[in-house]
This record gives sequence, C-alpha cells and structure tokens, in this order.
Amino acid sequence: MKMKNTLVALLSALLLLTGCGNGNQTNQTPKLEKKLPIGLQMYGMRDDLAQDFYGTLVKVKEMGYEGVEFSGLHNIDPAQIRQWCDELGLVVVSNHVSVTEMVADIEGSIEMCRKLGCKYICAPWFFEDRRPGGENFARLMNELDTVSMAATEAGFTYLYHNHDFEFDRVEDGRFGLDYIFETHSDSLMKAELDLCWIKYAGQDPIAYLEKYSDRTQLVHLKDYYVAEDGTFEFRPLGQGIQDVPALIQKTYETNATWLLVEQDNPTPGKSAMQCSQESMDYLREILK
Repeated sequence: MKMKNTLVALLSALLLLTGCGNGNQTNQTPKLEKKLPIGLQMYGMRDDLAQDFYGTLVKVKEMGYEGVEFSGLHNIDPAQIRQWCDELGLVVVSNHVSVTEMVADIEGSIEMCRKLGCKYICAPWFFEDRRPGGENFARLMNELDTVSMAATEAGFTYLYHNHDFEFDRVEDGRFGLDYIFETHSDSLMKAELDLCWIKYAGQDPIAYLEKYSDRTQLVHLKDYYVAEDGTFEFRPLGQGIQDVPALIQKTYETNATWLLVEQDNPTPGKSAMQCSQESMDYLREILK
C-alpha cells in the first residue's frame, strides 16, 4: 500500500510538471511560425477614435499591432491620419468605404484612399434591401462592377468583405457570397474573408479559405461565443469557439497578405481597448 501511494504521488507530480490535466493547452501545443503581419480593424475602436484619434493609434501601436484598417475617419483629414500612422510605424492596410458612398463620389472616394495611403479599398456592410434576396440586390451587383473597376484602374485592390447574410441563397440556389464572387472578375474583386461570420452562418471557415485561397487578400480573425439561450457575444481571440491556430495555419496557404484582428463590439464587462490587447496577448502566446 505504501509503494502504491508513492507511485500515485510520483504520477501526480509528473502530471503537474508536464501541465497535463490543468486544461491549459498553450504550453503543450507547438507555436505557429508568424508568417504574416498582424493589424487591427479599427471599427471596434470607433468610440475611442471619436474621443482621441491620435491617442488611440498610439495605444494600438503600443499593443504590438503592425497595421490598421479603417472603417470611418471621424471627419479627420486622411492625409493627417497617414502622417500620424507613418510617424508611429503603423501601416494603413485598407479602408472600408460603403458602395453607396463610393458610387455617389467615385473620384472623392479614390482621392480619400490615396491620401490615406492604403493599398486596399473594401466593400463593407449593406442594408437589407441590397442583400441576397433583397429587392436591390441586382442593383448592388451593378454598383460593385462600377466601383471595383474604378478602384482597380486607380491602382487599388478592391475587396469584398462578407458577413453572415451573404450565406442566404439567391434564386439559382447559390450562396450570395459565391454568387458575388462567381459573377465578378477575380482581377477586379478580391476577398476579405471574415471567418467569424462564415462560421456563425453555419459554414466552415477552413473550407472557404480553401475555396477562395487565390482570391483572399485579407483575413479578419474574430472570435465569438453563443450561450445556450442563444445570446451572442464577440470575444477576444482564444476566448470563444473559433480554432484560431487552425484558421491562421490555413490562412498561410492562401494569398493573404495580412491577418487583421477584429472585434465589432467589446465583450460585456470589458473595454474595446482591453479586448484588443487580450487578442494580441493571445497571438503572442501561439505565434513565434
């Protein structure tokens, strides 16, 4: 009995030393190589930007982010924003510009992005009437032709960013996202895949990274959780249901040039700044 107790004690000590049984997988899983720069989509920081645009950029840089993607400039001169980013060492990766805004003033929208210094212009969110099945969906398709051609001719790469509603089906049975990509030239429209919304729509983000590997230029890394009562909440990376390491590894197999962290709204009880910091802390844990 004494020998048995000794063996149990030794096994317990061994488990503690190896980290087994404590639920912490971070130290056991080999780190991924960091192959792409990491930026932050600033939509989630919109309230901070509205209060102190420059100060927010400073904090984003201090967190360790290498670039930013904008979705609203809060009436600040884009040339000034570019100057700030250049001074801080932040790359202005992309700018989200609504299709409606761009159609209304193509030259002005192009000039704004040129002053901002971004490589990508991205189509973001749409009202319900322009979504798959909406009465103005066909109109949106025509407008996407117009703005994607204008952006490309001006030297930008035009992107389409998905949400979950692009996984409603159109009349021929295809998902809206597939219909959009399959009816627009790859040379005029690339993909910014939001991996959260793909999964939330009931689809496999890994499969979509494979399907549009050549088309994908930017990837939104985003985590979330759905409670048993159906309550949805965004969470910092590594705190939700997404298999973030697997998504990053698959992104490396695409033509993506950046990984962009995004959290649309802060997790209850946390600030947007705190959530952005926790996502970066998690990425530091899993990347080498």
